[in-house]
Amino acid sequence: MVATKNSIMAHAVMGYPNLEESFGIVEMYIEKGVEYLELQIPFSHPTADGSTLCDANLKALEAGADMAYCFEFLEQVRKKYPQQKIMLMSYFNRIYNYGINAFIERMQSIGIQHFILPDLPLMHRKLKHSIVMSGCS
Repeated sequence: MVATKNSIMAHAVMGYPNLEESFGIVEMYIEKGVEYLELQIPFSHPTADGSTLCDANLKALEAGADMAYCFEFLEQVRKKYPQQKIMLMSYFNRIYNYGINAFIERMQSIGIQHFILPDLPLMHRKLKHSIVMSGCS
């Protein structure tokens, strides 16, 4: 993914501030011209995030933003905005519990090509190779 001059990127935690309003926030970002949209799967211990995003993660989880919700959310964004550049961000525990191969396949089926995994343990570094080989970066 190559940024163009003056590219704007926005970040949203899926399910924050609640399940109903979250999609509207993402729509607003896209309609205002955001080129890159980073959508985060909420996690209970987001160690790479600051206090504001930690709070957003916890509120999204309390609202019910589970993996099924997040993938449905991504499918809705992709359907309504098929050309939108999306980066998915998650912590490893969510992917591991979902199933690594199932997660990669689901990303591919939705058309998510970019992925941020801030806490990938060294013992799972082959996962990075698997993700890259699947067409994601």
